[in-house]
Amino acid sequence: MIARGPLRLAKPAGPGAARRGRCRRQERLAVRGGRDLRDVVSAYLVTGWMISNQAQLPTRAQVDGVRRQIAMAMQERPPAAAAGNRQMAAELMMYELVSLIYARQEGLQTGNRPALQAIATRTAGSLRERGFDPLRIGLTDQGFVPR
Repeated sequence: MIARGPLRLAKPAGPGAARRGRCRRQERLAVRGGRDLRDVVSAYLVTGWMISNQAQLPTRAQVDGVRRQIAMAMQERPPAAAAGNRQMAAELMMYELVSLIYARQEGLQTGNRPALQAIATRTAGSLRERGFDPLRIGLTDQGFVPR
């Protein structure tokens, strides 16, 4: 079930705790909640855009702008899938999202530019296959805009 309210993650401890702590902060900044499918799709697209464009973390206003766009789109065209299928899709997106954030963080910490480029290329290709080209849009406080 998608959590209601803010996303809560376990406190980091032991070896690598600082790295996990930074990943947690990134996840909180990118996700901003995780209350429902709109939040998950917004976080997924914003994070994919950020990684594909090798951009800095988005601002809260930018994430909120995308969430408004997703909410309007889902209101105009509600998802056709049954609630259980939407739940499964949301969970899969969240797992992929955390994996992307972690891979990006590892590349940033190690300064591995080829790995960062490979992650960006793979992420952009994956999003394009789903009909979303992150390299052709910008991110503003109003959400995504054509470049």
